[in-house]
Amino acid sequence: PETTELLRKIRAELMELFGPGKYFHIGCDEADSYGTCDRCSGQDRNALLKNYLNSICEELAAVGRRPIIWGDMMLDSTKFKAPNTAYSTPQVRTHEILPDLDRRIVIADWQYNLTEGEAVTSQFFKEQGFDVMPASFDVDENVKLLCREADSKKLFGYLCTTWNRATERPRMMSMASEMSWSGANQRVITDDIVY
Repeated sequence: PETTELLRKIRAELMELFGPGKYFHIGCDEADSYGTCDRCSGQDRNALLKNYLNSICEELAAVGRRPIIWGDMMLDSTKFKAPNTAYSTPQVRTHEILPDLDRRIVIADWQYNLTEGEAVTSQFFKEQGFDVMPASFDVDENVKLLCREADSKKLFGYLCTTWNRATERPRMMSMASEMSWSGANQRVITDDIVY
């Protein structure tokens, strides 16, 4: 309970600092080391996670925001194989909570290894009733593919992640911005290069 309250206060402080908005990204990528303390270890870990995420959704809804979570832990690794990123393993089974998650949660589906084909994981989340944004990183073909998928599949949006490399990747950000703004099927010109 103390940690839950601390995180609530941190979210409130960040919202005050950044000002008005409609969303709040709460992370949850590669998150499989929860429910291990003395208090939680005897409980159903998936029930803890589901209740935690849904309670944050309620908290944020009360202030007019929707939570965004990374989707990797909600994808069954036995179903979605490489190059897809899916981190719910038979040991952690976090994908099993997906049917019980509040549909106000937006899923950011980071698929940094996709450079051809389709974003089947984003389509999966959409079919489950979620608003979903495929998320790329720093490979041109990955950016182009996921922008096209967001556009052609009428997904909720697209997210270009930069992590701590924004200053190292201005061309990638510019390309992703242009593709998002002008339509993923349009020719994109960045630094005099046509994509």
